Amino acid sequence: MKFKTCSGSLKALFITLSLLFSPAIFAEDDAMGAFIQQIDTQQEENNADNSTDVAEENEVESVVIQAEDDDEDALGEFATQLNNQSNNQNDDEFVLLQYLLAQQNAPLAQSLADNAAAGSFATYSSDNVANNHGYLPLYSSAALIVDANTGKVLYEKNSDQVRSIASITKLMAAMVILDAKPNMNQVLTVQSADIDRLKGSSSRLPVGTKMTREKMLHLGLMSSENRAIHAMARNYPGGLSAFIRAMNAKAKSLGMNDTVFYDPTGLDPRNRSTPQDLVKMVQAAHKYEKIRYYSTHNNASTQVRATVKKTQRVKKGKKVRKVTKRVTQIRQVNYRNSNKLIRNGDWDISLQKTGYIREAGRCMVVYANVDNRPVIMVLMNSGNSNQRTNDAYTMRSWLQQM
Repeated sequence: MKFKTCSGSLKALFITLSLLFSPAIFAEDDAMGAFIQQIDTQQEENNADNSTDVAEENEVESVVIQAEDDDEDALGEFATQLNNQSNNQNDDEFVLLQYLLAQQNAPLAQSLADNAAAGSFATYSSDNVANNHGYLPLYSSAALIVDANTGKVLYEKNSDQVRSIASITKLMAAMVILDAKPNMNQVLTVQSADIDRLKGSSSRLPVGTKMTREKMLHLGLMSSENRAIHAMARNYPGGLSAFIRAMNAKAKSLGMNDTVFYDPTGLDPRNRSTPQDLVKMVQAAHKYEKIRYYSTHNNASTQVRATVKKTQRVKKGKKVRKVTKRVTQIRQVNYRNSNKLIRNGDWDISLQKTGYIREAGRCMVVYANVDNRPVIMVLMNSGNSNQRTNDAYTMRSWLQQM
């Protein structure tokens, strides 16, 4: 394929997809928000470069960023759309899309192709459910449904397998924070120590952002904001190491014997657990009013202040020179819930958390009321967020037919 012959629109598509496939996006729970921020930043640089005015030292710009779409799976969403819409693409464009997808994430492309051809099936293994209902099609590698009142296992698939849990970790972090009974109105500052240097994930909270511990907990649980959770853990009595020790001690006290934590956000793939242990964690987290409320809330906004460099062209007579100055910008950042089930609004959910890093796949825990029956659902290692969401709907439909 000769890229020199690509049309202007195709080149624009190539640039957009290159941004979309940035590794910094894949490792967090708010890929679309990070993607929008990257586009916004690039546009600001372009605007600055084309300007003929010199920026003032204390210039303040108000920029609204909306993260209205998915939680952490921009590539998975694109791959699914590519699979569904391939017949509508012209030949050159479709070949380019396939090429980009294959180059950036060949394993995912192969996985999607395999799933489209076959699917993943699990059997019910609780009492007589298998005999009565046969098979349940799920894409998730491990899953568990438990009656929240009785503890009875209603369905399980590889429920004792230890796996990375990604941002589901934040439920344990939230419990440890609240157990310490800190001043929730205390203002904390995001520092360079809160930058993710393990996965390189981006954040919409620049270094220097100040907000209350209450707001940080809100963003951490609702939109899985990594820097917010890390800043609170860093400000724990005794520091980050004491916080992680407290997380592991809490897990042990809950009987989570196959669970271990190495960081407070879930970006470290060594944070591992089983569906069985995660049910115990969800049961415990559900007792905290703030965790119930913030994990199921769907809207939040905050203003963040950032200092950026702006290079602008200054015309003096016939000469044009570039002037670079530091500009303070105030951004209003609007967050939404990372979980599609919350955003869809057709579930009765009292607690939830999603998660994603490559090692964990797409994960989710939900404490929901299904036909007046409280249940805990755990899904681990789905191929993409659409599959994870569809698995949840499949499980709910099955429960409604029991």
